[in-house]
Amino acid sequence: MNTLIWIMAAHLVTTPPTVCEAKNPHVETQASVQVASEIKPGKNTVNNGGRLFNADENQGKPIPTNSILRTIAWQATKEDDAGITDLKEVLKLHPKDPSLFINRGVFWHYKQEYDKAIDEYNEALKLDPNNAEAILNRGLARCYIHQIDEALSDLSESIKIDQSNALAYFNRGLIWTDKKEYDKAINDFNKAIKIDPDDASAYIHRGRAFDGKQEYDKAINEYNKAIKIDASNALAYLFRGETLSNKRELGKAINDFNKSIQINSNYKHTYYSRGSAWLDKQEYDKAISDFNEALRIDPKNESFYHARGMAYHFKKEYDKAINDYTKSIRIDPESSSAYSNRGQLFHYQHEYAKALSDYNQSIRIDPKDAYAYHARAWLWATCPDEKFRDGKQAIESATRACELADWKDGNYLATLAAAYAELGEFDKAVEWQEKAIKLYAEEDKTDFKAMLEEFKNKKPHRS
Repeated sequence: MNTLIWIMAAHLVTTPPTVCEAKNPHVETQASVQVASEIKPGKNTVNNGGRLFNADENQGKPIPTNSILRTIAWQATKEDDAGITDLKEVLKLHPKDPSLFINRGVFWHYKQEYDKAIDEYNEALKLDPNNAEAILNRGLARCYIHQIDEALSDLSESIKIDQSNALAYFNRGLIWTDKKEYDKAINDFNKAIKIDPDDASAYIHRGRAFDGKQEYDKAINEYNKAIKIDASNALAYLFRGETLSNKRELGKAINDFNKSIQINSNYKHTYYSRGSAWLDKQEYDKAISDFNEALRIDPKNESFYHARGMAYHFKKEYDKAINDYTKSIRIDPESSSAYSNRGQLFHYQHEYAKALSDYNQSIRIDPKDAYAYHARAWLWATCPDEKFRDGKQAIESATRACELADWKDGNYLATLAAAYAELGEFDKAVEWQEKAIKLYAEEDKTDFKAMLEEFKNKKPHRS
């Protein structure tokens, strides 16, 4: 089929990449003079789902060839409004040509008016219900408006009709990755690669699926293949760097992030990922510098504020950290970790009511946030201000934290011990504190042993 496949450079979002952002729709048209010469069209022709539409077969109405040529040019330059205008002119003469609706849908797609794009693809499908490209393009548009299940259905239907289209397998693989169905994703990327073994993006995203399975060496091997095909692919270095970060090979990861930035300095998430690596290396000023750059590119990204807040947090610049956590929460009021972290800083600053409010918000948003239960219990058990202490609630909250951590976190066990001490149950406090101490290395036990002595002397702990 004589089809022009448009490819848009992939970009990341904060968590797994938004599905279907790596490649954009097929365009049903004569793609170039070269294609036209290969198919040897009649004097006035347009590609209609792989068949030639000849003006002589259409009641003598000639297709306005100049409009078609201009439309192809508009596609090449993404002059969307002009392209839509020219296609409107062509559609007046050929209202039953599905390829024209597909093309107009692509223009709406590039204008990010996805509902209008879907309407155009639906019109094409009324004329040709088995048009695989209309179904595929509709699926891609649905990805952008977060109709993920509907998009998955469209891509699968497109594949049933045309099993030779690598783009359909590729984008369905992205959806499976987003759904954390990594084996299904890998299977689709395998098929895409079999059809098009020179597509670096397919190797990159197969690597992402292996990374999701925590098969890091396999992931790195995929990124290496992508780099061998395209040594200037910034995403390959970015994702390989992220996998190296997951392996705690932070120096190598930072080298890859540097290479990615050298190739493309406009990927916000490369700065975010490099900043996160600097954060792990406790080089907080470098981390802040990278988060600043990420925020310069995208000043409305809650994760970037949150990450910079963590860097300020570790630097003990608490007011700056609180300011960033607050900005993160304003952008995303459902960020449980931002509430937990801000609550901790309010706690440090003796603003106990604000701290409790933030811990409660974190738990409301994420009832499995073990840290928030632990922090709330610690405040209830050890707060110097008596009006905020509540031993019974502290025991309940600390117990939940321990359950969520499978009773393997020494800090949480120590908080449970402190809760029992606040309630005057010192025997249980001693029991749980001894269990907490066993979970720590010898050099980390000093504070825990001091608490143990308090409990043995029947004294509650005060923070």
